[in-house]
Amino acid sequence: MWPVPSGAFRTWELQKSPIKARSDIEEQDVERYIFNLSRNKMLKMQHRASKVKNEIASFTYHCIKEDAGG
Repeated sequence: MWPVPSGAFRTWELQKSPIKARSDIEEQDVERYIFNLSRNKMLKMQHRASKVKNEIASFTYHCIKEDAGG
């Protein structure tokens, strides 16, 4: 196994060790794994929302520019 910094979440252990005994996987590990999945999904949604917001701002800017005769 690779060295893991203390306190670091070992996602790869949960994902790549299906043979691992259930007693070896601590409840805390599972909670962090779920938290990280949720966090990643939230970050993707924020990124997507930011892209849409930028597209709307760009569209609005071009509409105003055209109305002003630019």
